Amino acid sequence: MQETLLKLFSLGSIGILIFCFLFILLEIFKIKNPVKTCILKAQTELIFFVSLFATVGSILLSIYFQLAPCELCWYQRMFLFPIPIIAFIATVRKDLNSRIYMLTFSVIGLIIALYHSFLQLNVFKTVSAFCNPNSPIDCSVPAFVYFGFVTVPVISFSVFLLLVITTYAYTKKN
Repeated sequence: MQETLLKLFSLGSIGILIFCFLFILLEIFKIKNPVKTCILKAQTELIFFVSLFATVGSILLSIYFQLAPCELCWYQRMFLFPIPIIAFIATVRKDLNSRIYMLTFSVIGLIIALYHSFLQLNVFKTVSAFCNPNSPIDCSVPAFVYFGFVTVPVISFSVFLLLVITTYAYTKKN
């Protein structure tokens, strides 16, 4: 059961990555993007549900799958956990100013997730300054790898990328 759920998380992140890269390509080449219209209709709701699902998934990884988060995972969580709260308040109050906070948290989380993904892919040949050498959990060692590249930081990266795109589309509309 756990193996199946982890594979579903991994497949979901691959789907999110494909969606994000297609969205970015359509935006770059100024091709009519029907998905953007859908995003613009319910941005804060989408941001809320994506970030809430990611938050619950993050907690499930710790509690249900018993995967203890490393320090970089905790940093990513610090920037993920406030987003559903901000998005919920923004949805209820119709607060347009909240988008800057959601975008800021999403961009910082995206950068940390990208760094962590590169660290686990051995792009950097040095030890990370962010990982505690006395910690039993090494940031550079993936807890699992599916489909040859999907790890916890890659899943985190895909979620933050989707949040950045959605929040950015939200920012551009208003």
